[in-house]
Amino acid sequence: MYQNIIFDWSGVINDNLDSMYQTISTMFAHFGSSPITLAEFRNNWTQPYMDFYNHYLPHISLEEEKKYFVNQIKQFPSKVYPGMVDLLYLLKQNNKTLFVLSSDSSSTLDPQINQFGLTGVFNKIYYDVYDKKTEHQKLILENNLDIFKTVTIADTIYELQIGQGLGVSSIGVTWGIHPPEKLASIHPSAIAATIVDLKNLLI
Repeated sequence: MYQNIIFDWSGVINDNLDSMYQTISTMFAHFGSSPITLAEFRNNWTQPYMDFYNHYLPHISLEEEKKYFVNQIKQFPSKVYPGMVDLLYLLKQNNKTLFVLSSDSSSTLDPQINQFGLTGVFNKIYYDVYDKKTEHQKLILENNLDIFKTVTIADTIYELQIGQGLGVSSIGVTWGIHPPEKLASIHPSAIAATIVDLKNLLI
């Protein structure tokens, strides 16, 4: 059974698929790129995230992307996936060690944690992560985690493949960016279509 659980934030805990797509749509319009559909966004999203932007907006820098994205996405209300708060508290009550590894900055993520009522739930949060492979490995090493008792939970194949490469289990959730068939293509340890599925996999 898993003892250490590494969560991605956006697309797993924070329900931001629609707000992210709308933010990217306005970004494309602002920087002069043709619009894309939600389905195209979900299927073509790649990480590190500048790989995605460089495909559609090759002239913008990481700094430009961050500034525009952060300012624009703040216009949308933050939402937590229904049932996720109860699950996280149940995991905490069962003495699981909980981490967040996110590309979001602390100025974005901390207010959401407070809003969702999750202050103090996570043992450690890794903010503003661009190279998730390096930081994922760092998280495992500096917290002395047993990889055989560790699982990473994410909504994209990039994040799941990082966990696979480091020898930890991986669970894909279908309510984020990548659709179920794309998650299944890399054969993660499991796929959760609902919060109940995720609960049954973790407890």
